[in-house]
Amino acid sequence: MTYIDSKSELRAGMRALKCSLSPEYKADASAVIFRKIQQMPEFAEAKKIMIYHSLSDEVVTHDIIPLWARNKSVYLPIVEGDDIVVAAYSAHNELQEGCFGILEPSRADIVSESEIDTIDLCIVPAVALSRKGERLGRGKGYYDRFLSRHNITKIGVCFAEQLIDSIPTESTDVLMNFVITDKDFIHIG
Repeated sequence: MTYIDSKSELRAGMRALKCSLSPEYKADASAVIFRKIQQMPEFAEAKKIMIYHSLSDEVVTHDIIPLWARNKSVYLPIVEGDDIVVAAYSAHNELQEGCFGILEPSRADIVSESEIDTIDLCIVPAVALSRKGERLGRGKGYYDRFLSRHNITKIGVCFAEQLIDSIPTESTDVLMNFVITDKDFIHIG
């Protein structure tokens, strides 16, 4: 796919594309993506990782979260107003439904800004990613605001069909350091 002028046009096209992907394809492709991440030196060295709890149209994280939590400290985002706050994940604590139907840890597990600054990697969901590290989110700017405040290595993940040449960007959009799909591994820097 090539450049599309409007972010809303691109979101609509990607929504239709993601609806065409079977749950089996998404599960298999997600497993490939996480195998690639687990082979990265940055992952091996990371002690603390932030990841999202996936919605049905995103790269599937449900199984990888408890797996990674066996050997690393894992954090999940919680939507609070117009921002993301971060909570520590524990396999012993039940997740609860938060904004947009996303499962989140308890608010009692929210960590301080200084602890967020010690997180090594952030796995970031995307509606679309470009080969240049540009990311199209769902349009609310949560991740852009959050990532602009913290120096964390950013790994954008999506299915290969969502990787395009270019995404319209604004000054507030944050570039990814890595873009990983089931068919691509791109290190931007």
